[in-house]
Amino acid sequence: MDGGNAQLLLKHGQDTTAEELHAEMCKELKFNNDSGKLFAMWICSDRLSLQLKADHKPMLHMNKWKSKIAKFGNEVLESNDDDAPKIFFRRDARLTLQKEKWYE
Repeated sequence: MDGGNAQLLLKHGQDTTAEELHAEMCKELKFNNDSGKLFAMWICSDRLSLQLKADHKPMLHMNKWKSKIAKFGNEVLESNDDDAPKIFFRRDARLTLQKEKWYE
């Protein structure tokens, strides 16, 4: 959104779900329920961006990031060992424009 950072509590450690992180982020940003529905949790690096479903466990996906890049990522000529994943709060790609306008 604004390029800012937030530190969120992983309530269940490695088993924290994307839904739980989403709720924490909405609370941090003081979003109402409708505003929160416009966004989703993502894991992104230079070569791959994955939108997480509510039941996904972000830390599990981050720990397996190299295998995900090998399977789904963009090919590069040079090996990029510094393609570290980060968690982002971004627009929900599954949201239709009609729904987005309705929430506004």
